[in-house]
Amino acid sequence: MNVHRQCTLSGMKLFLFAAFIGCSLFMKGQAGIQLVNAEGGEWLQQYFEKTAPPLGFVSGCEYYPYYFRARTSPILRGEEIRTAILTFQGRMYNNLVLQYDTYTDEVVYSYDTISVGNKIPMVSLNKYDASSFDLCFDKDTLHFRYLSNDTDPAFSLPGGYYEVVHDSKTQFIIRHRSDKYTILESNNAYAIDDYLYDPIEYINTGAGFQRITSRKQFIKSFGSASAQISRFLRTNRIRIKEADKGQVTRVLKYYEQLD
Repeated sequence: MNVHRQCTLSGMKLFLFAAFIGCSLFMKGQAGIQLVNAEGGEWLQQYFEKTAPPLGFVSGCEYYPYYFRARTSPILRGEEIRTAILTFQGRMYNNLVLQYDTYTDEVVYSYDTISVGNKIPMVSLNKYDASSFDLCFDKDTLHFRYLSNDTDPAFSLPGGYYEVVHDSKTQFIIRHRSDKYTILESNNAYAIDDYLYDPIEYINTGAGFQRITSRKQFIKSFGSASAQISRFLRTNRIRIKEADKGQVTRVLKYYEQLD
């Protein structure tokens, strides 16, 4: 993942746009910011105002939209209007402008009220501090949590952000991801990177998370209740390979109420 990054400093956790301002920023604590040899313009003053303690979650690296020439974007549902909620170091922030990069597994915050050279500054938030976030679309809300073996010794999947669809006696999570591939244009004159969205679904019925790969494998994961689950699928005409999140959750809830 050769993606340009420029990391924030400590204290206010300000990320530095050196390419735009040609100056040095030094920060002392959460209250004071000292500017040295800066020609700070209007946008810089706005930036300082926006990074006051209410936006103390801005901690990470400058994010560059590396996919701007790709035919498809790795940003999850990037064309849809949304608002977002973030839990950062135990504190909740509402009505944010967040995006989720399914290729790099990053939560990206955008300063939508500030532009620098016709570009909107963006920062990739430190995932170890951003424990969860919600993307609130018009008709649904996706809840993500950062899951890893470090945060939960029983978690055996690769660490990262997962959408938590169902979390009760059973669990259902989705790893939203994209794979990069290269398209060769006419006569192999040039190549374009593109991104193929390929989510992975997992369920946990008590023996750890298992990837949903087929109807047979899905039914088998319910152990002694496999026959009942098989009948439930037939009765409700649920095809696992084509099932949406609501249908999978419905099966899990049925299983939970079995004696």
